[in-house]
Amino acid sequence: MEVLQDTYKDTKIGRIPKNWEVLKLGDIFTFKNGLNKAKEFFGYGIPIVNYMDVYSNEGVYLKDLKGRVHLTSNEIDRFNIKKGDVFFTRTSETKEEIGYATVLLEDIKDGVFSGFVLRARSESNKLNLLFKKYCFSSNIARKQIYATSTISTRALTNGGSLSLVTIPLPPLPEQQKIAAILSTVDEQISTTDKIIEKSKELKKGLMQKLFSEGLGHTEFKDTKIGRIPKDWEVMMLNEITNYKSSNLSLNKLEENTGKYKLYGASGMLKGIDFYQTDKESFAIVKDGSGFGNLLWCDAYSSILGTLGRLSNNEFSDLKFCYYLTHIIKFKRYMSGSTIPHLYYNDYGNIKLAIPPLPEQQKIAAILSEADAKIEKEQSQKGQLEQLKKGLMQQLLSGKKRVKV
Repeated sequence: MEVLQDTYKDTKIGRIPKNWEVLKLGDIFTFKNGLNKAKEFFGYGIPIVNYMDVYSNEGVYLKDLKGRVHLTSNEIDRFNIKKGDVFFTRTSETKEEIGYATVLLEDIKDGVFSGFVLRARSESNKLNLLFKKYCFSSNIARKQIYATSTISTRALTNGGSLSLVTIPLPPLPEQQKIAAILSTVDEQISTTDKIIEKSKELKKGLMQKLFSEGLGHTEFKDTKIGRIPKDWEVMMLNEITNYKSSNLSLNKLEENTGKYKLYGASGMLKGIDFYQTDKESFAIVKDGSGFGNLLWCDAYSSILGTLGRLSNNEFSDLKFCYYLTHIIKFKRYMSGSTIPHLYYNDYGNIKLAIPPLPEQQKIAAILSEADAKIEKEQSQKGQLEQLKKGLMQQLLSGKKRVKV
């Protein structure tokens, strides 16, 4: 990639290279709302582009579409999809999540699209197919989409609003080059993702082996929970952990940036001015979003009431307890149908194979090493994502040029 000293011009969306255009989406796209059907028609039939397909991908193929719907031939004709169609998320909980775009990268026989997304179709050749993956995600486009959206009970956009959005448009050869550069970074991110998934699978297999066979044991015994190393014991989770609940609610806490961490179902939420524990621990999401997920918590931190905090005792190593808890199938202990709940009194009675403390510590150290490897790989992925984000804003605005 090379920075070219080109002349620029002022436009209503800012300074752009002189040989670029300003493109209004309504000048080349026709927008259409997707289909709505009763839930009994979903789960079988033909492929459908759903909200998450659009929100989670910049480009989609048939293999990416997991949803299926049963329709009449007339409905298939009305809501058909074809290669090059762009889909935008139409509605969401927040304005930040609407107007995300994906492009269909291959023709799909009898495919359709959901009512939660908008289809933008064009017969124009002004936009390179792969360039469509990126050009609607620039800061210039996103600010306009956000500004023209509305919100009542949910955030909304529509074809009329999106038609008014304008983007800077390079000549086709430059579009192709920009798309190739960003696609190369995407390939690196995808490769790193596969490495991370492989590491996670290896860790999962390692956990299963360590929690059933331990480290180098040759003698085993039969117990009510199966065959375990001879010097291990069968103990209940509540015999090796201490449990503490919380009554903290996020809406009762003032916004601040205190030095102590506050954890919720999605992880560390913000800094607060006080803490509820002086000991490291881990937390289990006991109701609502993320039910059953585990979080490692720092010392001198607090948790919301949606979590339950567990710490170790004299019989156990904390990190060992944290990893061991990953093998518990919490759904077995779920209460409530609409919002799932977990109670320590229920799952705390589960019987587990527990090694002596020194072996617990060795097992925890091995799994910590596996975690450190995964964290390093995730950090590399994060760096690539930041690189891509920076490149997109530079290349899609024309601030950085490519030599064609």
